[in-house]
Amino acid sequence: RSSDLVASFDRPELFLEARPRGPNGGYDEIASFAAGFPEESGIVYCFSRARAEEVARRLSERGIPALPYHAGLPDEERARNQDAFIDDEVRVVAATTAFGMGIDKPDVRFVVHADLPKSLEQYYQEIGRAGRDGLPGECWLLFSPGDRAKQMRFIDEKPDPREREIARTQLEQMLHYAAVATCRRAYLLNYFGEALTGPASASPAAAGADGAAAVPESCGGCDNCLIPRATWDGTTAAQKLLSCVYRVREKSGFGVGLSHLAEILTGADTEKIRKWGHHTLSTYNIGTEHSRAEWAAIGRELVRLGLLHQNAEKFNILELTTAGRAALKS
Repeated sequence: RSSDLVASFDRPELFLEARPRGPNGGYDEIASFAAGFPEESGIVYCFSRARAEEVARRLSERGIPALPYHAGLPDEERARNQDAFIDDEVRVVAATTAFGMGIDKPDVRFVVHADLPKSLEQYYQEIGRAGRDGLPGECWLLFSPGDRAKQMRFIDEKPDPREREIARTQLEQMLHYAAVATCRRAYLLNYFGEALTGPASASPAAAGADGAAAVPESCGGCDNCLIPRATWDGTTAAQKLLSCVYRVREKSGFGVGLSHLAEILTGADTEKIRKWGHHTLSTYNIGTEHSRAEWAAIGRELVRLGLLHQNAEKFNILELTTAGRAALKS
């Protein structure tokens, strides 16, 4: 009788890091990162064919041999570029998701995501192409708020409502991973139904309000664990934003998006605020201690914690969840 064996999703040889993408598309950051592996191979995954072409061009201009790989290339050129990478004739390949399936190259030392993947499944599969020889590999994710909008345009084109719903949920989970301040490895393993084990598991952190399982504080193999982020008491900020969501709904009978909420809290004088009378709300101009960008970050964290829900079916308006209502009342 055959036994059912499931291998662990944990890849302890891979170091996980994510950071907001800097100006100029992150090209300088990618080049600096790749330059840190002067004799080794890596893959840069890109959102589009044009992006892959541009990354390869800019790396080559910096003296880092790189070639593009995507479905738009002629078959012969695509095969030639793949072979050059496998045979170590070129160090880096800048590719779309079409690259990597079935490629047997065990010594890939780094995988960079120049843009946010559409799901954690895609992300896990692609970082898994690093360190197959068991030696250390580094996985670097760059992202920006604009990545969500790019992915949503493709999702909205799906004809099946159920497929759109699933794709939106997957994208939100990917965004949460990118922004999480706790252990990335534990978050990723938890997503796949597995708990982080080992010495780090002796110090469990509190479970999130979204019902996620408690996770260890440190794995020793991700950016958040090696350099924990500074934290601050966000109780007052959370109360202000949650209250603003409630007051908008109470007055207007509909919800609004995060950018509009940030404008209300910072006392902006916009056409929409005047049209809907939101300048008369008790939460208008009560959040000037934070910039609009900071309020947007706070809002995204409240979504990740399950206190707010971002309704993709209704123009990404924010809605109070049951946990959010309870938090606001208490």
